[in-house]
Amino acid sequence: MSSEWGKTLLWTGMHILLLLSLVTPLGFVTTHFLLIPLLVAFVVSDVRKFAIVYAAMIGLLMLVLGGAGLLLALFSLFYLVPAALMGRQYRKGASPGVAVISGILGVIGAALLALVVFYAAGFNIADGFKAYLRSDAGTLELMTQILGSEEELDLTIKLMVDMIPMMIITFAVYTTLLAHWLGRKILTRGGIEVGRLKPMKEWRLPRSLVFLYLIVLILELFVSVEPGSTLSVILINASPLLTYAFAFQAAGFLFFLADLRGWNRALPIASIVLMPVPGLAQLFAWLGVLDVSFPIRERIAEKRPQD
Repeated sequence: MSSEWGKTLLWTGMHILLLLSLVTPLGFVTTHFLLIPLLVAFVVSDVRKFAIVYAAMIGLLMLVLGGAGLLLALFSLFYLVPAALMGRQYRKGASPGVAVISGILGVIGAALLALVVFYAAGFNIADGFKAYLRSDAGTLELMTQILGSEEELDLTIKLMVDMIPMMIITFAVYTTLLAHWLGRKILTRGGIEVGRLKPMKEWRLPRSLVFLYLIVLILELFVSVEPGSTLSVILINASPLLTYAFAFQAAGFLFFLADLRGWNRALPIASIVLMPVPGLAQLFAWLGVLDVSFPIRERIAEKRPQD
């Protein structure tokens, strides 16, 4: 029992240390790992012990730091939601896919709740971002020089606000996958078995997404959309999300091909690294569309004995 309390204290304490590091230059790096110790702490102890330790440490944080501690506590609560959802699935022995999806939905739900709270409090995100930029004269001048004018800066900020749904989903997927990958290694070494996700070569997107992607592309190419309209916001979020989803599908196909042929994995790894290069994600996406739409893998596997 004492060991369980100790592990809970250790990992919850590590989460608190990562929270404190956010106010230092290290925060740019440590923010990526905030979910992991909280997830491990939730899994290595029962709910009662975790709740007691977590509440005590968060209370101590607020008591010592006051207002700053309250902000850090709210930030921690954001990560508590996916940690609890993923940890619960691990305990139940659910498949890793179910656990990861639970975590993704938890992050999205927490982010949406935060947006609702901001809106209810009368906080305008676009105005807040502009105020932040204007508070730093150097940053404001640099952004104005890059974009050409303050009007362009306002349009760019509005575009960024419209793309918040895409940012939330991307952040949720990235954060949850990273937490599962590292959290699984930590838990497995501690004697708690957690399944691994399917290898990338076996990933397959639903075929229905192909039709959705084609509809989005047709609307972008042939329909005049008023900037700022609901349809415009849907398209500027759906298009990059689907493009990168199919680009990763293409990377999965390349991993499949490399494994089947016994090739070096440099090509599929390079395809992932090069995705941010303008134009390449769209190119890879079309390969991903073909992979999902047609039985290319099966045909290649059938021909292999003849090679």
